[in-house]
Amino acid sequence: MFLTCAIMFTLVSALSGEEKEKKEKWLKVSNDSFTVILSQKADIETLYGRIWARRLKENIRMEEPEEKTKKEKLELLMGRITKIFEHVKKIGELDPEYKGNERIVILRNKQQLRKMFMKLYNRDYKRGISFYSSRLNTIFTTEDVINAPILAHEMTHMVNNLEFKGHMTVDDDEDSAYRMEVFFRK
Repeated sequence: MFLTCAIMFTLVSALSGEEKEKKEKWLKVSNDSFTVILSQKADIETLYGRIWARRLKENIRMEEPEEKTKKEKLELLMGRITKIFEHVKKIGELDPEYKGNERIVILRNKQQLRKMFMKLYNRDYKRGISFYSSRLNTIFTTEDVINAPILAHEMTHMVNNLEFKGHMTVDDDEDSAYRMEVFFRK
């Protein structure tokens, strides 16, 4: 709980300036597996559509979000994210009963992502479209790039961090994350 509050504070302070003037409001949605933090302006139906995995089609409730309340749409979105994480945990051999406090922050755009990275690491982030912070146990991504392969890639970094506690080389970590991403692209 404290860490989620700290992330919310970091969001507000990192995105100061033009975003502050717009008074961006953030929505926090939680289930047993994750807390997702996203803008209240986020298009949930679009996010739901982007987080689709052919590999898990039979395991993901394929209900369409039209004609549903915002709460119901968020529950469907969380269901898809959770199914991807369950699969990554299984492949990564993380205890299936593990219940942590993982978070995903879905920012509005790449500019906000760069500002967040600068706030956390005091350096520019030019190359990426999302990142995992082991210090915060949080995935940061954006509405315009989020999809199942990217989430699976970042979730693999998360599982590797939890399972191997820093005893995995950067190359091995990146290799396993890339393999999971490719798996979800098929």
